[in-house]
Amino acid sequence: MLAVTQIELLGRRCSVKACPFPTADNRERECAHHHRMRTHPKCFESQTCSFAMLTQAIYGLPTQEPDDGRMRDRNRLRNHIAQLRMEAA
Repeated sequence: MLAVTQIELLGRRCSVKACPFPTADNRERECAHHHRMRTHPKCFESQTCSFAMLTQAIYGLPTQEPDDGRMRDRNRLRNHIAQLRMEAA
């Protein structure tokens, strides 16, 4: 009797495997989070590095490194270190 009461109080669990949350509504089979993921998939896209690479791949592979200033800084530092070594010698 107690188990039936607990199930009625908690409601049904989400139908997504390993999801511990109860359903948003007794008529639904998903919790509120999974319902939002299904209805608004753009809001839940992964923003990992591999996803960023895949989104850029549709434009083709770059032929050179993007100019974001890092390459210039590396070259400037390499030249500065070479100059300091020449002065120390």
